[in-house]
Amino acid sequence: MRLNPLDAAEVLRRLAGAPASGGGRRPAGKSLGEHVVDALGNPTRYALGHVLLAALGVEQVVTTNFDDLYEKAVKAVNGRDVPLVLPGADARTTLTQGRSWLVKMHGDARRPHDIVLDRRSFVRYDATQRPLASVLQATLMTKHLLVVGASMTDDNVIRLVHEVASLNEDHGARTTMGTLLMLERDDLTARLWHPEFESVAVGPAAPPEESDDQRQRRLTAAGRDLEILLDRVAVLASRESAHLLDRRYADLLDDPAERELAEALARLEGQVRKVAGTTRRTSEWQEVLDALHRWGAHEGP
Repeated sequence: MRLNPLDAAEVLRRLAGAPASGGGRRPAGKSLGEHVVDALGNPTRYALGHVLLAALGVEQVVTTNFDDLYEKAVKAVNGRDVPLVLPGADARTTLTQGRSWLVKMHGDARRPHDIVLDRRSFVRYDATQRPLASVLQATLMTKHLLVVGASMTDDNVIRLVHEVASLNEDHGARTTMGTLLMLERDDLTARLWHPEFESVAVGPAAPPEESDDQRQRRLTAAGRDLEILLDRVAVLASRESAHLLDRRYADLLDDPAERELAEALARLEGQVRKVAGTTRRTSEWQEVLDALHRWGAHEGP
């Protein structure tokens, strides 16, 4: 008998004698999240997929992962941290300034007690993590969500999507809320999620019969096609001026006067950053800082 992943995690939690996550109180014993973080260690190598997603430069990201590999990829691509990881401090100030954010729906490895992994934690999710669920639902109602690398079998995500879909239908709307990128064509899955999500498959459907090795080769090829697609989307989404003040691309400026001006503006970034945190006009100066960052100025000394 093969258990559902949630039930398998529940068995591991009970075998370890670990309390369930959440509930607003720090468990007395070692949580399953702590055991998982211990097993994972501190991975530093992110995948190409992380980099390609980071290169899209989107303002809002929702993930069910609890590692920090996406954040590390963003820092590698942009030279600066993700402005806000939710749940986190100073959320109101950051969000009112229109800056980007990352929601970790199932917890963060930096707070292992809050990791949602086992069946009991999922059952208690609505009571302990509902505000995070509301962020996803608000995104589904107001944005077009691109789903990458998700199987769409997560019980919480399924429930939250259907709640929004039911609300839309109650008001006479059958709205497409996003696009689901799939490694292989699956007509049944596409039908299951229509019209909530448009399904785009980068690889063909699975043949009636194939060996494990054949399946692995087919999915590996599809994964490479997905990377190429994300790279193309990043190119189309990029701003032509995004490199203007980036010193790494200074050679692209042929005019010496242009290079001199770009260098001066790049140096200005540090001065603006110092002022932005000390004046009552912080929000106005933050807009200037954000513009310099959009043009490629990286944080410096």
